[in-house]
Amino acid sequence: MGKTKTKKAENLQAQIVPVGDRVLAQVVKEDSTLPSGIVIPDSAIQQTQKARVLAVGPGTRKDDGEYNELPVSPGDLVLHARYSGQEIKLEGEEFLILSGADIIARIVEDD
Repeated sequence: MGKTKTKKAENLQAQIVPVGDRVLAQVVKEDSTLPSGIVIPDSAIQQTQKARVLAVGPGTRKDDGEYNELPVSPGDLVLHARYSGQEIKLEGEEFLILSGADIIARIVEDD
């Protein structure tokens, strides 16, 4: 899966700027067709915990006024905690506002 963004994602990113240690991410949909050709209905598919980072807030402020930057950047694929974040739906696509603490890992992709 490449790092391409949909027009809707670009529009949402222009409208929503995360603050603090928040991250705007687009939910990555899992394929609902098995290799054997069987199609699994949406109601039977467990919600994915993968998301593509679209925008990153500045981080939390330290005592000296500097920011603790988050270890993710736009375009990264991440795993997040189950049932975490604030879900946003825009024209049928799912987006999340996640706290930096809800991001479990960054997935390194082979290009």
